[in-house]
Amino acid sequence: MLARAARAAGLDAVVAALDGWPADDAREFATFLDRVRGAGVAGSVRTLGLAPRDALDLLARRGVMADVAHVAHRPDGLNEERLHDHLRAAWRVVRPGGALLVDAYTLTNDASLRGIGRFAAARGLTVHTAGPERVFVLVKP
Repeated sequence: MLARAARAAGLDAVVAALDGWPADDAREFATFLDRVRGAGVAGSVRTLGLAPRDALDLLARRGVMADVAHVAHRPDGLNEERLHDHLRAAWRVVRPGGALLVDAYTLTNDASLRGIGRFAAARGLTVHTAGPERVFVLVKP
């Protein structure tokens, strides 16, 4: 959990949860909130009642900048174009020297790999991987 990791690193950070839970998936959202409370980080996590792309646009318009942004690409949720669009939107709120983390859930999903690769290539970025889940990491110059 990002908020717990930030706290362990000594950061005074707030995590904005921008996941787009569909109205019929209230159970998944409730589970997420239970995990936040159980981890003891409820004061450091904010949810926004917007779809992720809309929330990123709002943050960018308000001048909110992040050291780290995380995009989770569920293979059944975003095609290559939508993933690329979400990466562009998230990149706008990452401050220079910050990082964009992309959890593509599976390394065998061609749309994930193409979307991430295309995004990185357009900006001259190197794609790094981290952790056992092989999260993709893009560092903003």
